[in-house]
Amino acid sequence: MRNALDKNNQTTLIYNAMKIKFRPVLLILLLASWQVFGQANGKLQIHFIDVGQGDGALLISPQGEMVLFDDGALKYCDKPVAYLHELGVKQIDYHITSHYHSDHIGCCAQVLGDFPLQKDALDRGHSYNSAVYQSYVATVGAHRKTADTNIVIVLDAGSAHPVTIRVVAVNANGINTVDENDLSLDCVIQFDSFKAEIGGDLSGHDTPTYKDIERPQHQ
Repeated sequence: MRNALDKNNQTTLIYNAMKIKFRPVLLILLLASWQVFGQANGKLQIHFIDVGQGDGALLISPQGEMVLFDDGALKYCDKPVAYLHELGVKQIDYHITSHYHSDHIGCCAQVLGDFPLQKDALDRGHSYNSAVYQSYVATVGAHRKTADTNIVIVLDAGSAHPVTIRVVAVNANGINTVDENDLSLDCVIQFDSFKAEIGGDLSGHDTPTYKDIERPQHQ
């Protein structure tokens, strides 16, 4: 586990939270602290969950709104479900899907079955030929909303320090590619001066098989 605080002590990043083994007495203390982290505590929390081979991250706003970025890998859904329960999560406000590979949306049914979705499920639209994709679509149902670069989610909207999630890339922003990773939805989170980017499987550079989708967004 690695935690990081910004210089103003207002943002908490938690990495690889399920990978560490503890002595029983320390585990009890740790689980108690997870319950505190999983509730509104006046700070922005971003939990990068160990889901095995895949992605899953939970953002908790200072006032307690919850955004799930992807949800884990098919056949390993016990990992994100257990972690969210340990945090004391009861529901998910927004679900943001980067792309349609099974190591990113493979646990949607299990996760949202335990933690009901309240608002939008953002994704890149279009379709994908897989049973996992069909399960995802059936699970989010009428919550599904196609993202574009005009979308900004505002959390804690009535506060002096709201959190924004801005879509900066989706479907490669017009760059010619059919690779599902290149089509990932890319979001920038901002809380006061703190920024973080979550972009699925965007590569950040050109290769014979991948396109650089991220770099043009930061020039």
